Order: sequence, then structure tokens, then C-alpha cells
Amino acid sequence: MTSPSRVVAVVLAAGGGTRFGGGKLVATLDGKPLVAHVLDLAREVGVGAIVVVTGSGAEVVETAVGGGSVTAAGTARVATVRNDAWETGLASSVRVGIGAAAAALPGAEAALILLGDQPRVRPETVRALLAAPEDPARPIVAPAYASGAGPNPVLVHRVGWPLVERLAGDRGLGPLILASPDLVVRVAADGDNPDVDTRVDLARLADGRLAAGSHPGGRAETAWAARVRANGEQSARVRETPEGGDFYGATAGIFVADPRRVGDAVLDALLALTRPEDRWLDIGAGAGRYALPLALHVREVVAIDPSPAMLRALRDGMDAHGISGVRPMEGRWPLGDPALAAEVGCDAALMAHVGYDVEAIGAFLDAMETASSRLCVAIVSERVPSWPAGRFWPPVHGEERIELPALPEFVDLLRDRGREPSVTLVSHAPRTYPSRDDLLRWVRNQLFLAPGSERDRRMEACLDAWLVEREDGVILEHQAPVVQGLVSWAPPL
Repeated sequence: MTSPSRVVAVVLAAGGGTRFGGGKLVATLDGKPLVAHVLDLAREVGVGAIVVVTGSGAEVVETAVGGGSVTAAGTARVATVRNDAWETGLASSVRVGIGAAAAALPGAEAALILLGDQPRVRPETVRALLAAPEDPARPIVAPAYASGAGPNPVLVHRVGWPLVERLAGDRGLGPLILASPDLVVRVAADGDNPDVDTRVDLARLADGRLAAGSHPGGRAETAWAARVRANGEQSARVRETPEGGDFYGATAGIFVADPRRVGDAVLDALLALTRPEDRWLDIGAGAGRYALPLALHVREVVAIDPSPAMLRALRDGMDAHGISGVRPMEGRWPLGDPALAAEVGCDAALMAHVGYDVEAIGAFLDAMETASSRLCVAIVSERVPSWPAGRFWPPVHGEERIELPALPEFVDLLRDRGREPSVTLVSHAPRTYPSRDDLLRWVRNQLFLAPGSERDRRMEACLDAWLVEREDGVILEHQAPVVQGLVSWAPPL
């Protein structure tokens, strides 16, 4: 048996989370970052010290775990160490973590290797690893899950630390455990231990889990605000263009859609929630992608948007399609004028792809729920719509993009507010752009670049390398099918 106080927990939190779209380890579950769940587990089982190995987005992850220096944290001490070679794979992070373990806890007897994207590891699983009899000939202790899940976390006794020099690639200790069973003690473990690789994985973990003791303005709202602030500070740091003005002035045209289109599964799911006598509020209506088709099925749509360019495109769509049941209103939600707010009382309120960058998300949702008597609906992507532009950030700005919260965090937020949302997931093809110039304007806008600057030229070079021409327009080669969630809930009485 190994005393937990003589164990260093090595939390691997260096990966870029490419399949997730970036920012995975600070994405929230039950109101706190994924990596924070893993640290809480280490503290709960009583380890003597914690080493967090960071790499991609190191500063953001270090902030989430308490900073870059050794600090008091529960009964353990937390140190962060950066893996400059994180892109070579998980094995390099294991080596860096083991290399820092002795300094973090002099006299440590073992290292507990934990993955930062496995927030549901059970304390009893770790305790079973610690309770296994020590055998110097078999210094690795790994769980054997009844479900067949991968052998994580792993306890490595100090005599086995030199073994990590054999590791290579992105699978950590897994290949060594499979190839050298004579070095491993396997401990039976109940249940499963799912990784979070994509935002859909995170949404599934969040499903049905309301944080105990949660309340409006709770942990999920705080975590949301922190992500928005970090994203905004990063944007301000790299911005080449003046802040202010109409952000969508140059790109409003790409948001226009046929109000009588067919085959749009998200729109079909939305229209299924309507009643002919309804009055709907569309917050951030943009060019009328949903306001115009809604107006064909309900009594009236109040369409609010802060962008004059978007509202011009909306009015043009009304004229082009002979739709009169939309009342455009320029304004930013929540409306500050009580008289205006009183005008928008509706049966149902919709927010479609807005709110990602709203720091005061609680006040935003409070106003939305106050304005609707029957139903609230949100259309939210598993990754923010701007995520394809994130690939440009390292070559153009020299850093990974801090991604805004999206569908998993939104569902978590609603549950933290005591709501019971219904979520319908729909996958569809990625957006295409009419021409290279349209795509160029969009990417330039997302990266805050001044036309003709050195960074702008780097962006154009990347764009031309990644551009794919199709019959229906142009697209970036790394764009993937988009998963959207149609989330509906009843406003509180």
C-alpha cells in the first residue's frame, strides 16, 4: 500500500485540444474548468503535492489552476511546469511531469499520472491504485475497467520513473502498459472513465448534472465571464484596427439566407416550437436568418440587433421576400431603456449565435426570461462560429486563440441557474463563402487586422494555402461539419 501523502499527482494539461477547437482544459463542467476537477480529485485523495504540466495556452491553464508559482492549495501544494515540446505528444509531458515530481515533493514514493481532460475519475479508483501491494518488479499500477476503458489514471512507483524515457508519441504510458504487462499491476475498477475530446463529449458529460447547491450567479456564470474576459483581453492585445464602429459592416452579406429554405434541420426544429398566435423576440437577429422564416409562421417577430448593416440586410430581405411581419429594432441586449424593454414582451424569445462574448451573461438571460412568457430558445454551436479563424492565430499572432464559451458551457450555465433545458443536437455542413474576397474579409475581421499590414500578409498567405474551391463557393480546408444545439427552456414564473 502507498501512502497518498508520499505521492505526487502529475496532471497532464499541455495539449492543444485540436478536436475540441482549443481551450479544452478551461472549458467548464459543473461550473468550473475541466482541469480544476482533476486537481480537486488529487486533493480529495490526499496526495502530497500536485504538478500541472502546461503547454498550449499555458497562461490560461495556469490561471485556472492558481498561477505559475508553487502555492498552497488545499492539503497539497501545486506547482506548474511548462512543456515546450508539447506538440510532440503526451509522452513528452509525462517526462516533464516526472522530472518535476521530486522537486515538488522531496522523498516522494510514487507519481499519480492524471489526464487533465478526464474530469470524472472516481476517488475510489485512485484509492484502489494506492491500496495495491507494492512490487518493485512491477512498478506501474493501472486500472482495469469493466467497460474496457483506457488504463488511466496510472500510479508509477519511484523505481519505475526511469521507464518514462522509453515513451514516445501521443499515447503516454498506454503503449508501455500494453507492451510490458510484466511491469504492471492491474487493479479492477468499476464504471468508466471518459475523455473529453470534443465539445459534444463535454455536452454529454454535462447532461443531467446540475451542480449541487448551484444558484443564479453561481460558478458556471463566473467561469463564463472569466473566459469572455480572457478572450477580450487577448483581442485587445493584438488588435490593429480601431475598436468600435459596426463590427459586421463589411460582412453582413454573408449572413443572408432564404427564409423559405428547406433542409435546414435547425430551422425545422425551431419552427416546430412555434404557434400561429405567437409573438417572438429575436435577440441579435442579424440579417434575419431566423426572424424572416419565423415571421412566416407566427403573428409577429420583434428583431433586435445593434448592427445597422445587419438591420439593413434584414430590411432588404423583408422587401425581397414580401415579408411584413418583422419589426426591426436597433439596440443591444439587454435594452437599457425601460420603455423599449416594455415593448418587446413576447410569447417566446430566441437568441441565435449571440451571447458567446457577453460577459454579464446572467443579466442577459434574466432580461430574456423576463421578456418571454412561454418559452426561451437558444441556438448555440458546440464551438463558436468563429472557430475556423482560430487556426490563423499561431502563424499570424504567435499564440493560440482563447476560444469563447459555447454549447457545453451554455447548458451548464442554464442548469446552474436551476433551469431544465431540452437540447436537440444537429450536425450540418460547414459554411461556405461566395468568394475568396468574402472569406478574406471575414478572417481579417476575426483577427482584427489592418489591410496590408505584415500580419495581414501572413494571414493572406495562410488563407491561400488553406483555401478550397467548391461548386457552391469557397471554404477553409480545416472546416468540419458543425454541430449545433437547439436549447429550449421555460422561463421562471
